[in-house]
Amino acid sequence: MTDAASLPPTQVVGCGLIGTSVALALRAQGIEVFLEDADPSNAAVAASRGAGVVGAAPAPAAVVVAVPPSAAPATVVSALE
Repeated sequence: MTDAASLPPTQVVGCGLIGTSVALALRAQGIEVFLEDADPSNAAVAASRGAGVVGAAPAPAAVVVAVPPSAAPATVVSALE
């Protein structure tokens, strides 16, 4: 089994209920998580709860997009750039 601490970080885009819950679960497994949200205060609250750190992940292993459906296409395109 791979040690989670040796894995590249994960970027979570969208720090509402779903995004923050995913980030907390990843952190519980020892994975480094970076948080991003259209409203910086949402990312700050998630970080204050231990979900990760606010900012862009350097070379993330995965990007989790947890945004409203209407924002998903543009958010996914942005995450892939």
